[in-house]
Amino acid sequence: MDFSRHIKPLTGETDCLMWKRKISDQLDYQEEAIEVIDSKLKRPESIDADAQESVRKQHKECCNLYRKANSYAKSLIASAITDAVYQKIMDKETAFEAWESLKQQFEATSKDQLFKICAESFAFSWVPGEDVTTHIAKLRSLWNELNNGLVKLARKNFAAQDRNQNNEFVSTPTECWLKVKDDVVLYGSRSVNGFLIKTNIEPILPKEMTEVYTVVADISFLHLYHEKWGFQDKRHIRNMLEKELGIRIKLNKELCEPCIFGKAHRILFGTRKKAFEPSELISADV
Repeated sequence: MDFSRHIKPLTGETDCLMWKRKISDQLDYQEEAIEVIDSKLKRPESIDADAQESVRKQHKECCNLYRKANSYAKSLIASAITDAVYQKIMDKETAFEAWESLKQQFEATSKDQLFKICAESFAFSWVPGEDVTTHIAKLRSLWNELNNGLVKLARKNFAAQDRNQNNEFVSTPTECWLKVKDDVVLYGSRSVNGFLIKTNIEPILPKEMTEVYTVVADISFLHLYHEKWGFQDKRHIRNMLEKELGIRIKLNKELCEPCIFGKAHRILFGTRKKAFEPSELISADV
Protein backbone atom coordinates (compact mmCIF):
# COMPACT_ATOMS: atom_id res chain seq x y z
CA MET A 1 0.00 0.00 0.00
CA ASP A 2 1.33 3.42 -0.98
CA PHE A 3 1.01 6.05 1.74
CA SER A 4 3.27 8.62 0.06
CA ARG A 5 0.30 10.45 -1.45
CA HIS A 6 -0.79 11.36 2.10
CA ILE A 7 2.55 13.11 2.78
CA LYS A 8 2.54 16.85 2.17
CA PRO A 9 5.35 17.77 -0.28
CA LEU A 10 8.41 19.38 1.26
CA THR A 11 8.57 23.09 0.49
CA GLY A 12 11.12 24.52 2.93
CA GLU A 13 12.64 24.58 6.38
CA THR A 14 9.35 25.16 8.20
CA ASP A 15 7.90 21.73 7.43
CA CYS A 16 11.18 19.80 7.16
CA LEU A 17 10.99 18.21 10.61
CA MET A 18 7.48 16.80 10.15
CA TRP A 19 8.22 15.75 6.55
CA LYS A 20 11.38 13.95 7.61
CA ARG A 21 9.51 12.03 10.29
CA LYS A 22 6.75 10.91 7.90
CA ILE A 23 9.25 9.83 5.23
CA SER A 24 11.24 7.86 7.80
CA ASP A 25 8.10 6.04 8.91
CA GLN A 26 7.23 5.23 5.30
CA LEU A 27 10.75 3.98 4.54
CA ASP A 28 10.73 1.86 7.68
CA TYR A 29 7.65 0.08 6.30
CA GLN A 30 9.62 -1.06 3.26
CA GLU A 31 12.32 -3.68 3.84
CA GLU A 32 15.92 -2.32 3.86
CA ALA A 33 14.83 1.12 2.56
CA ILE A 34 15.44 2.93 5.85
CA GLU A 35 18.96 1.47 6.01
CA VAL A 36 19.82 3.05 2.67
CA ILE A 37 19.31 6.63 3.84
CA ASP A 38 21.05 5.80 7.14
CA SER A 39 24.07 4.59 5.15
CA LYS A 40 23.85 1.18 6.83
CA LEU A 41 23.13 -0.52 3.51
CA LYS A 42 25.67 0.48 0.87
CA ARG A 43 26.33 -0.49 -2.72
CA PRO A 44 28.43 -3.67 -2.83
CA GLU A 45 31.94 -3.31 -4.16
CA SER A 46 32.84 -4.95 -7.44
CA ILE A 47 34.39 -8.42 -7.42
CA ASP A 48 36.92 -10.09 -9.65
CA ALA A 49 35.76 -11.61 -12.91
CA ASP A 50 37.29 -14.97 -12.01
CA ALA A 51 35.49 -15.18 -8.65
CA GLN A 52 33.77 -18.38 -7.63
CA GLU A 53 30.19 -19.04 -8.65
CA SER A 54 28.90 -18.87 -5.06
CA VAL A 55 30.63 -15.53 -4.52
CA ARG A 56 29.18 -14.08 -7.72
CA LYS A 57 25.71 -15.35 -6.82
CA GLN A 58 25.88 -13.78 -3.36
CA HIS A 59 27.21 -10.54 -4.84
CA LYS A 60 24.35 -10.42 -7.33
CA GLU A 61 21.79 -10.89 -4.55
CA CYS A 62 23.35 -8.06 -2.54
CA CYS A 63 23.34 -5.80 -5.60
CA ASN A 64 19.68 -6.52 -6.32
CA LEU A 65 18.76 -5.89 -2.69
CA TYR A 66 20.56 -2.56 -2.68
CA ARG A 67 19.15 -1.55 -6.08
CA LYS A 68 15.55 -2.20 -5.00
CA ALA A 69 15.92 -0.47 -1.64
CA ASN A 70 17.73 2.51 -3.15
CA SER A 71 15.21 2.88 -5.99
CA TYR A 72 12.27 2.74 -3.59
CA ALA A 73 13.79 5.30 -1.20
CA LYS A 74 14.80 7.64 -4.00
CA SER A 75 11.40 7.46 -5.72
CA LEU A 76 9.59 8.04 -2.41
CA ILE A 77 11.69 11.13 -1.69
CA ALA A 78 11.17 12.45 -5.22
CA SER A 79 7.39 12.00 -5.00
CA ALA A 80 7.18 13.84 -1.66
CA ILE A 81 8.90 17.10 -2.65
CA THR A 82 7.99 19.97 -4.95
CA ASP A 83 9.53 20.45 -8.39
CA ALA A 84 11.58 23.39 -7.13
CA VAL A 85 13.11 21.25 -4.39
CA TYR A 86 13.63 18.31 -6.75
CA GLN A 87 15.82 20.45 -9.01
CA LYS A 88 18.29 20.75 -6.11
CA ILE A 89 18.76 16.98 -5.77
CA MET A 90 18.21 15.73 -9.32
CA ASP A 91 21.96 15.26 -9.78
CA LYS A 92 22.24 12.86 -6.84
CA GLU A 93 22.71 9.23 -7.81
CA THR A 94 21.74 7.53 -4.55
CA ALA A 95 18.94 8.03 -2.05
CA PHE A 96 21.48 8.63 0.71
CA GLU A 97 23.05 11.55 -1.19
CA ALA A 98 19.62 13.06 -1.88
CA TRP A 99 18.58 12.64 1.76
CA GLU A 100 21.77 14.29 3.09
CA SER A 101 21.44 17.13 0.57
CA LEU A 102 17.90 17.89 1.76
CA LYS A 103 19.03 17.80 5.39
CA GLN A 104 21.82 20.29 4.71
CA GLN A 105 19.52 22.67 2.84
CA PHE A 106 16.37 22.63 4.96
CA GLU A 107 17.05 20.99 8.30
CA ALA A 108 17.67 23.50 11.05
CA THR A 109 20.40 23.04 13.62
CA SER A 110 19.79 20.88 16.67
CA LYS A 111 19.53 23.94 18.92
CA ASP A 112 16.95 25.57 16.61
CA GLN A 113 14.92 22.37 16.47
CA LEU A 114 15.05 21.97 20.23
CA PHE A 115 13.95 25.57 20.74
CA LYS A 116 11.06 25.07 18.32
CA ILE A 117 9.97 21.85 20.06
CA CYS A 118 10.13 23.56 23.46
CA ALA A 119 7.99 26.42 22.15
CA GLU A 120 5.44 23.94 20.78
CA SER A 121 5.40 22.12 24.13
CA PHE A 122 4.67 25.30 26.05
CA ALA A 123 1.92 26.26 23.59
CA PHE A 124 0.37 22.78 23.45
CA SER A 125 -3.30 22.81 24.41
CA TRP A 126 -6.60 21.07 23.79
CA VAL A 127 -8.09 21.67 20.35
CA PRO A 128 -11.91 21.91 20.34
CA GLY A 129 -13.48 18.86 18.73
CA GLU A 130 -10.36 16.70 19.14
CA ASP A 131 -10.80 13.27 20.71
CA VAL A 132 -8.68 12.01 23.60
CA THR A 133 -6.76 9.46 21.51
CA THR A 134 -5.56 12.06 19.00
CA HIS A 135 -4.67 14.51 21.75
CA ILE A 136 -2.60 11.90 23.64
CA ALA A 137 -0.90 10.80 20.41
CA LYS A 138 0.16 14.38 19.62
CA LEU A 139 1.42 14.87 23.16
CA ARG A 140 3.39 11.61 23.08
CA SER A 141 4.94 12.49 19.70
CA LEU A 142 5.93 15.93 20.96
CA TRP A 143 7.43 14.44 24.09
CA ASN A 144 9.47 11.88 22.11
CA GLU A 145 10.87 14.59 19.84
CA LEU A 146 11.79 16.72 22.84
CA ASN A 147 13.42 13.79 24.62
CA ASN A 148 15.42 12.76 21.54
CA GLY A 149 16.63 16.32 21.06
CA LEU A 150 17.78 16.58 24.67
CA VAL A 151 19.59 13.25 24.46
CA LYS A 152 21.44 14.29 21.30
CA LEU A 153 22.38 17.63 22.83
CA ALA A 154 23.55 15.98 26.04
CA ARG A 155 25.68 13.45 24.18
CA LYS A 156 27.28 16.24 22.21
CA ASN A 157 28.01 18.52 25.18
CA PHE A 158 29.06 15.86 27.69
CA ALA A 159 31.69 14.35 25.43
CA ALA A 160 35.24 14.67 26.68
CA GLN A 161 36.75 17.80 25.15
CA ASP A 162 40.42 16.95 24.72
CA ARG A 163 42.99 17.24 21.95
CA ASN A 164 44.26 13.76 22.73
CA GLN A 165 42.07 11.43 20.71
CA ASN A 166 43.16 8.44 22.81
CA ASN A 167 41.33 9.82 25.85
CA GLU A 168 37.98 8.24 26.70
CA PHE A 169 35.12 9.48 28.87
CA VAL A 170 32.70 6.80 30.10
CA SER A 171 29.46 7.53 31.94
CA THR A 172 26.92 5.24 33.62
CA PRO A 173 23.80 6.03 35.71
CA THR A 174 25.83 5.89 38.94
CA GLU A 175 29.44 6.67 38.01
CA CYS A 176 31.75 8.13 35.38
CA TRP A 177 35.49 8.20 34.73
CA LEU A 178 38.03 9.74 32.37
CA LYS A 179 40.75 7.55 30.89
CA VAL A 180 44.01 9.00 29.56
CA LYS A 181 46.06 6.38 27.72
CA ASP A 182 44.12 3.57 29.47
CA ASP A 183 44.79 5.09 32.93
CA VAL A 184 41.84 6.38 34.96
CA VAL A 185 42.75 9.95 36.00
CA LEU A 186 39.32 11.18 37.11
CA TYR A 187 36.46 9.29 38.72
CA GLY A 188 33.04 10.42 39.91
CA SER A 189 30.00 8.77 41.47
CA ARG A 190 26.40 9.61 42.35
CA SER A 191 23.35 7.93 43.83
CA VAL A 192 20.72 6.14 41.75
CA ASN A 193 18.50 8.62 39.86
CA GLY A 194 20.78 11.40 41.08
CA PHE A 195 21.90 14.39 39.05
CA LEU A 196 25.11 15.84 40.50
CA ILE A 197 28.27 13.74 40.29
CA LYS A 198 30.68 13.86 43.25
CA THR A 199 34.34 13.75 42.32
CA ASN A 200 36.36 11.14 44.19
CA ILE A 201 39.96 12.33 44.56
CA GLU A 202 42.66 9.99 45.83
CA PRO A 203 46.37 10.82 46.26
CA ILE A 204 48.57 9.08 43.72
CA LEU A 205 52.26 8.55 44.40
CA PRO A 206 54.40 9.53 41.40
CA LYS A 207 56.74 7.00 39.87
CA GLU A 208 59.72 9.30 40.44
CA MET A 209 60.02 11.34 43.61
CA THR A 210 60.65 15.07 43.09
CA GLU A 211 62.43 17.34 45.57
CA VAL A 212 60.61 20.57 46.31
CA TYR A 213 62.20 23.46 48.18
CA THR A 214 59.80 25.40 50.39
CA VAL A 215 60.12 28.65 52.33
CA VAL A 216 59.89 28.53 56.10
CA ALA A 217 57.27 30.85 57.58
CA ASP A 218 59.65 33.14 59.46
CA ILE A 219 60.86 36.74 59.30
CA SER A 220 62.54 36.18 55.91
CA PHE A 221 59.22 34.95 54.51
CA LEU A 222 57.54 38.14 55.69
CA HIS A 223 60.26 40.24 54.09
CA LEU A 224 59.93 38.27 50.84
CA TYR A 225 56.24 39.16 50.49
CA HIS A 226 57.00 42.67 51.70
CA GLU A 227 59.15 43.14 48.59
CA LYS A 228 56.91 41.13 46.21
CA TRP A 229 53.85 43.19 47.19
CA GLY A 230 55.41 46.57 46.53
CA PHE A 231 56.96 47.36 49.94
CA GLN A 232 53.63 47.83 51.67
CA ASP A 233 53.46 48.12 55.44
CA LYS A 234 54.58 44.88 57.07
CA ARG A 235 51.59 44.89 59.37
CA HIS A 236 49.32 44.86 56.33
CA ILE A 237 51.43 42.12 54.72
CA ARG A 238 51.18 39.99 57.87
CA ASN A 239 47.39 40.39 57.96
CA MET A 240 47.08 39.52 54.24
CA LEU A 241 49.21 36.39 54.63
CA GLU A 242 47.07 35.21 57.52
CA LYS A 243 43.80 36.05 55.76
CA GLU A 244 44.55 34.88 52.21
CA LEU A 245 47.12 32.11 52.71
CA GLY A 246 46.47 31.04 56.29
CA ILE A 247 50.11 31.70 57.29
CA ARG A 248 50.81 33.25 60.66
CA ILE A 249 54.08 35.16 61.07
CA LYS A 250 55.44 37.29 63.87
CA LEU A 251 55.72 40.97 63.03
CA ASN A 252 59.22 42.30 62.35
CA LYS A 253 59.42 46.07 62.66
CA GLU A 254 62.91 46.27 61.15
CA LEU A 255 62.99 48.55 58.11
CA CYS A 256 64.63 47.50 54.85
CA GLU A 257 66.91 49.57 52.61
CA PRO A 258 64.25 50.47 50.00
CA CYS A 259 61.93 51.71 52.74
CA ILE A 260 64.72 53.92 54.13
CA PHE A 261 66.44 55.23 51.01
CA GLY A 262 63.45 55.57 48.65
CA LYS A 263 62.06 54.12 45.44
CA ALA A 264 65.40 54.14 43.59
CA HIS A 265 66.24 50.94 45.45
CA ARG A 266 62.86 49.28 44.88
CA ILE A 267 63.94 47.36 41.83
CA LEU A 268 63.09 43.78 40.89
CA PHE A 269 63.56 41.19 43.57
CA GLY A 270 67.01 39.58 43.43
CA THR A 271 68.56 42.23 41.14
CA ARG A 272 69.43 44.90 43.69
CA LYS A 273 73.18 45.37 44.34
CA LYS A 274 74.85 46.69 47.45
CA ALA A 275 76.64 50.05 47.37
CA PHE A 276 80.41 50.23 47.79
CA GLU A 277 80.96 54.00 47.56
CA PRO A 278 79.72 56.92 49.69
CA SER A 279 76.47 58.61 48.59
CA GLU A 280 75.70 55.83 46.14
CA LEU A 281 72.52 54.96 48.06
CA ILE A 282 71.28 58.54 48.25
CA SER A 283 68.23 59.41 46.12
CA ALA A 284 65.76 62.23 46.10
CA ASP A 285 62.25 62.73 44.73
CA VAL A 286 61.49 65.98 42.92
